[in-house]
Amino acid sequence: MNRLFKRDQTFDYPVIERGDGIYLFDTEGRRYIDGTSGAGNVTLGHGRQRIAQAMGQQAGELAYCFSSAFTNRPAMELAERVVASSPEGLNHAYFVSGGSEGVETALKLARQYHLLRGNPDKQVVIARWRGYHGGSLGAVSATGVPSLRDPFEPWLAPFPHISPCYPYRCEAPGCQGTCDLSCARELEEAILTAGPESVAAFIAEPVVM
Repeated sequence: MNRLFKRDQTFDYPVIERGDGIYLFDTEGRRYIDGTSGAGNVTLGHGRQRIAQAMGQQAGELAYCFSSAFTNRPAMELAERVVASSPEGLNHAYFVSGGSEGVETALKLARQYHLLRGNPDKQVVIARWRGYHGGSLGAVSATGVPSLRDPFEPWLAPFPHISPCYPYRCEAPGCQGTCDLSCARELEEAILTAGPESVAAFIAEPVVM
C-alpha cells in the first residue's frame, strides 16, 4: 500500500525516478517534458551534477543554522549576489524555503513596517485577479484564482482584487488591450475605495493564470 498522501486520491500518478535537463523519466520508462520546471524551482534543469556536488559539499560542511541566532557565509554571499542583480533601492535579501513562505513573509514585513511607523490602521493588501501567490492562507488570500480560493473562503483575509494586466483579454474598465494607464487607474481607485490610510501593500506577479 502506498502511504503517501497525494494531492488527488483518484489520480494514478506516474512514479518519477530521475530527471535530465528538461526531461523527467518514470519507472515505466516513459519520458516527460517538464514544461513548468517543477513548481518553477528547477529552472536550471534536472540532474545538474555541478549543482548536486555543490549542494553535497555544503551539506557536508554545514546543512543548516538557525537564523534567529546565527548567520553564515554562504547566505551572506548569496545575499550580495541577489542585491547586485536587483533594482536600485533593494539593498537586503531575506531567505525562506519556498514561494508561499516568501509571500507570507512579505505580507508580515509590510504589516510590521507600518506598525513601527505608527500606522496600525494600514492593514489592507490589494491584489490582482488571476494571480497565484501560494498555498498558505495569507498567500491564498492574495491569490486571484476562484477555484483555489473557494474552498477556504471563510478563512481568507478580505483582500480586494483588481483586474490582471493581461492585454489579450484585459478586464480593466476602459482598457483597449494596452494595459497602461487604465490598469493603473483601477489600482488607484482601489486604493481610494479602501482609503489610503488603510492600505498596507499591493502585491502582483507578471504571470496570470
